[in-house]
Amino acid sequence: MSAVKLSFGYDVERPYGKWASSERAPAMQKNEIDTCQKLNTLFNQEGVPRTFFVLGSFLERCTDSMSKGQLRASLNADNPLADIQQHSYSHQVIRHVEGSIDKTVMTPAEFAADLERANQVLEDILGVTPAGLRAPLGYDHDLSDIPEVVAQLQRLHFSYVSSNMRGTPTSYRAFLTTERQPHTYAHVGFPHVVEIPTHGWQDAIYTVEHAQKMLGTKPDSPDKAVEHYTELLQIAKSLAPLNDNKAIYVSLCLHPWAVAEYDPQLEVHKRIIDAARKQHVEIVSYKDVANEVLNQ
Repeated sequence: MSAVKLSFGYDVERPYGKWASSERAPAMQKNEIDTCQKLNTLFNQEGVPRTFFVLGSFLERCTDSMSKGQLRASLNADNPLADIQQHSYSHQVIRHVEGSIDKTVMTPAEFAADLERANQVLEDILGVTPAGLRAPLGYDHDLSDIPEVVAQLQRLHFSYVSSNMRGTPTSYRAFLTTERQPHTYAHVGFPHVVEIPTHGWQDAIYTVEHAQKMLGTKPDSPDKAVEHYTELLQIAKSLAPLNDNKAIYVSLCLHPWAVAEYDPQLEVHKRIIDAARKQHVEIVSYKDVANEVLNQ
């Protein structure tokens, strides 16, 4: 077994909220889907998996201008290397996120209904039944303090959730440590649901919009992005001997709309994939990670 495993996870979401009804919406939808198609072409050429967390409301609106067949083809819905999961329907939250004044905090029951609606959309349009969830926005800790939500995930047959995605409540950077590794929720009574934390910067930070919003500066260069993500692999290598002979998982939080800005030719992606291979890092899907943890 590889000592380090890397997962590429993409939140397929824009436009949502106020953008979804704007004049820019059709162009943003096309940009998002076209970028997913480009990513699929690259990953297919490289023979490696990836995970798409698709927002239900976004996908539903895409059918105004694209057929189900087009969407299935662009997202590679029939390709086992394309792991398609969900990102909720409405992109709302289950606990308060500092600075997100436009978000409604849902009750566990409301959130479950939102997930069920997203499942219905993905099943109808893409022909897939999600077993994994990327929590909208993400939090600086997992869901152990709200086991009612985990109970709903188990009821809906989710095998994993990725919710622990921030180093602090207001940071888009999540730390890579032996403590922030995938684990089940057995300690709160749900051994069949896995938490998959993310690591490093969410790639939105490499866009002009979010670099200014979060850091008050211009975004780092593509070279710096490669340096950051490949450094995570080196950190993981150093942590592997400290992890009780278990693999160290590096799980990335990425966004097609951001990729289109900072990596339009996917050179950053190619360099990360090449670096992973040179360091003997195995590239796996989020679903693979969950299955491995459940089988430990």
